[in-house]
Amino acid sequence: MVNNSIKIDELKLIENFDILFNNKIVIYGSGISAQKIYRKLKAMNIPIFCFCNSYENNCGILIDGVEVVSSQKLAQIDNSNNIAIIIATDKAVFIEQIIEVLAGLRLKTGNIFTMLALDISITQNIYDARINENFRSSFLSAYNNIRELQKLELCNFEITTQCQAVTQCIERYMENIEDIILFTAAKVGTITVANSLFRSGVLFTRMHYLNDFYCDIKAYPDYIDYTEKHLYEYHKMLKSRKKVKIITLMRDPIDRSFSELFTLIGAFGFNTVMFPGSSFVDSCTEYVKECIQRQLAWFDNEIKSLFDIDIFTYPFDKEKGFSIIKKDNIEVLVLKLEKLNNLETVIGSFVDAPDIKLNIANEGANKIYKYLYNNIKKVVKIKKELFESVYNENSKVDHFYSDDEKIIFENKWNKH
Repeated sequence: MVNNSIKIDELKLIENFDILFNNKIVIYGSGISAQKIYRKLKAMNIPIFCFCNSYENNCGILIDGVEVVSSQKLAQIDNSNNIAIIIATDKAVFIEQIIEVLAGLRLKTGNIFTMLALDISITQNIYDARINENFRSSFLSAYNNIRELQKLELCNFEITTQCQAVTQCIERYMENIEDIILFTAAKVGTITVANSLFRSGVLFTRMHYLNDFYCDIKAYPDYIDYTEKHLYEYHKMLKSRKKVKIITLMRDPIDRSFSELFTLIGAFGFNTVMFPGSSFVDSCTEYVKECIQRQLAWFDNEIKSLFDIDIFTYPFDKEKGFSIIKKDNIEVLVLKLEKLNNLETVIGSFVDAPDIKLNIANEGANKIYKYLYNNIKKVVKIKKELFESVYNENSKVDHFYSDDEKIIFENKWNKH
C-alpha cells in the first residue's frame, strides 16, 4: 500500500523494539549524525541496509562497506523490502524537507522515525536479550554519567539564570531605571511577551524562579549562601524603589506541563526524565503530574513569598483575561495566556509602550521533539484523581478560568 501522507510516529518505534530487528534499516543521511547512528546500531549487532542521500553527488559511495543510495533507489528498495527509515538530523526544518522528499516517493513503509525516537527506544529496551552485552554494559555506564552531568548542568543553568537576572535588576537600581520584571513560571507564553517587550524597546528583566528551583539546590551547598545573599540584597532594593512593575501569566496547568516536559527534553535530553529500562511514556506521565502540582504552587512560592502579594485574594477578570494588582510600590499585571492575543493594549499601557505588538512564539515548532510531543499528548494517561484535582473545585484554577473554559480544557484532556 502506497503511503502518500508521511507521518512520523515516534512512539511506534519506542514501544515496538522489534521494528529494528524485523526490517531493513535505512539511515537517511550520510554525514556525522548518520555515521553516529550507524556505529551505534552496528555495536548492537543490528545491520544497516543502506544510507540514503537526497544529493546525487553523495550517492554511490560506500561508508564502511555500506552503500549510500539515491532517493529514487530508496523507492525501489522500499517496493521489494520491509524497511525502517531513521532520519539522521536533529533539525526540524531539515526533517520537514526530508519528509517532503519521502512523500514524493510514495513509499509503502510506515516506519519513519527521527534519531530521537531511536535513542529513546534503545534506552527503554536496553535490557532486551537481543542487544549485544558489551554494548549494554558500556551504554549503561555512559548513560549514568551523562545523567549526572545533565542534572548538574540543569542546576547550574537555573542558578546562573537567577543570578544574571538579579544582577541586571541591581544594575538598573544603580542607574535609577524603573524595574519591569517579567516574572512567570516556565512555558506560559513568556517568550511571546519577552520578544514583544524587547522589540518595543522596553527595558525589563525576565525571571522564572527566584525562591524555588526545579533542581534540589541543597545538593550543591556552595551555592546556598551565595544565592540567599543575592535574594536578601534584592529584597532590600525592591522595597526602596519608587515603583516596581511585574508581569506574570497563567496557563492551563496540564497543557503547560506537557510543554515544559518537552522543553526540558529539548534543552537537556530525555535522560533527565527517564532511566534505562523504564517506560518513556510512564516517565513522561510522572513528570507531568509533578509539573502540574508545581505550577499550581508557583504563585505562592514565588510572588507571595518574595513580594508578599497573594494574587488569589485580588479579583481577576476571567472574561478579559487580566487584572492589575497594586500594593505599596509594586504593581502586578496578571495575564491569562489563553486571552493573550487580545491584551496588546493592556500590556502596552502597563509598560508605557502603546505601540507594542504581540507576535506569538512557538519554540517547539522548530525542535526535533515536536513529532514525539504530538504523539505523547495523545497517549499519556493522567490519573483521574489528578485530573479532577486540577479542574474540579480547585480554587487556584477557578480564580482564572470560568466553568465554560474549564469544560473546554476537560474535553481536550478527557480521553486521557
